[in-house]
Amino acid sequence: MTPPAPRLRSAVLPILLVVSLFFLWGMANNLNDILIAQFRKAFALSDLQSGLVQSAFYLGYFCLAIPAALFMKRFGYKAAVVLGLVLFGLGALLFYPAAEVRRYEFFLAALFVIASGLAFLETSANPLVTVLGPPETAERRLNLAQAFNPLGSILGLMVGRHFILSGVEPTPAELAAMSPGAVEAFYAREATAVQGPYLLIGVFVLIWAVVFFLVRFPAITGSAAAKEEGPGAARDFAAILGMSRVRWGVAAQFFYV
Repeated sequence: MTPPAPRLRSAVLPILLVVSLFFLWGMANNLNDILIAQFRKAFALSDLQSGLVQSAFYLGYFCLAIPAALFMKRFGYKAAVVLGLVLFGLGALLFYPAAEVRRYEFFLAALFVIASGLAFLETSANPLVTVLGPPETAERRLNLAQAFNPLGSILGLMVGRHFILSGVEPTPAELAAMSPGAVEAFYAREATAVQGPYLLIGVFVLIWAVVFFLVRFPAITGSAAAKEEGPGAARDFAAILGMSRVRWGVAAQFFYV
């Protein structure tokens, strides 16, 4: 017999915290478009080179999605969320030294760490919001949470346009007319434009991780029982891949991204 789900009243604060995660990863995802434009200018990159921003980012999802699910199954939803926030925050903080040394590959590594954290958040937050409260309202809670994702995306664009993009776009002729020192100063200024915003994001996300750690979440005993009694991870994975709709859905998502 499956134990009853947590009562909605006792789960209000945890639900609000989980909803905030949808906002955060929406912001992080949309900042990538800003970073592509900024890095192309700061490092004089080609379109192919600047496109590595998205490659490094989604590689984090690809590499960490399944480990995140295994971690969540072993340690629970809340632990996965806390670890995801820590990785997200640390990745954002890595932007500061990356800008100081002005190494593009350092930024790509930081983006990989951010995306690794987001893989944990997305893997855990979607099912978590459905089990926090009565089962009959699970879909409404998930829809409410997902409504905050585009709000985060909008905020990400606003932050990027106002605090990262300088609006200064010198032509090749103008750059050629500048002294070497002036050109170097311009590139350094553009590279360090990401420091302030990502430092604030990193600090906030790490504080949010502490908040998640300290807030008491309702016991989700049904999922814990399933964790102990269910099949192993390999059998779970094989069973999922055996569903043709899942395989087609994965293929569609792959080509969409």
